[in-house]
Amino acid sequence: MTISIEEKVKIYKELARQIEELETYKKAIVAEILQLLPKDRKNVRIAEYNVRRMTRLSIRTSLEEAKRFEAVKLEEVIDKEKIKSLFALGHSVPGVSEFQFIQVSKYTQTT
Repeated sequence: MTISIEEKVKIYKELARQIEELETYKKAIVAEILQLLPKDRKNVRIAEYNVRRMTRLSIRTSLEEAKRFEAVKLEEVIDKEKIKSLFALGHSVPGVSEFQFIQVSKYTQTT
């Protein structure tokens, strides 16, 4: 039995919806686990699992704000637009490859 492309797209969207729902549930479970973990320990053994309390900074400071703290550095970075242009012209650039993926959104007919 062959599945049509339309059915595959519907399956894809349903799987994406389920994954989103599971991710939301997973975030809630993580929040609950963090509340239940001992605050004074970073590593806890629970049944056959080793559970670690991890901490990372989310840095979304604006460049202007970072400048106020002298927390800005200048460094060389790859000019991605130049690389894209070279690739589009047929130049072989080491470490650059092209891949394809799909993006699916709900079709709404405009009148």
